[in-house]
Amino acid sequence: MQEATIGEQTVSRREDRARIEGPVARPAVSRLTRAGAVFFLLWGLVHMVVALAGILGAVRSGATGVLSAATGATLPAQPGHVLGLAGAIALCLSIDLAAFAALGVWVGVMVWRGRQMGFWLGAVILGTADAAFVVALVFPGHVSVANGFLGPLLYVLAVAFSATGLFGRRDRSVALMAHTSHIRA
Repeated sequence: MQEATIGEQTVSRREDRARIEGPVARPAVSRLTRAGAVFFLLWGLVHMVVALAGILGAVRSGATGVLSAATGATLPAQPGHVLGLAGAIALCLSIDLAAFAALGVWVGVMVWRGRQMGFWLGAVILGTADAAFVVALVFPGHVSVANGFLGPLLYVLAVAFSATGLFGRRDRSVALMAHTSHIRA
């Protein structure tokens, strides 16, 4: 732990920082921001369930298990070379999806705390993952819209609520107080 000398007194930076520097005012996190954080958390949890289903399908049934878990289709028990390769790719994507899901949970925590960096990570990285899913699997019909709508819907809600809460117009009374306190000073 670092220590600092102030006058003749040595203080721990972590313990006495607030006493020396005064309280750090953090802006209140709006309800819209918190709602967006919950949607990011739900996005992460839904994707973790899907990822684990794919991984468990591969563990139980090999290539056909992971593809059945991913698409809902019934496939032959003995895959050929191409089906085996597709299953291996699907397993890799299931593991990647688990990492995206963990990121979604972390983004939810960051947004809950009002961190704009969390919003940008979620908006860009998770948005890229959902866009790839929609373009590569939903649009061509490999995954039905009914099976594939929840993730993108949660993403859109998370981004909309978080952006509105983090970057929307601030309360006019707060701006007015800041303006009048500046005039008085």
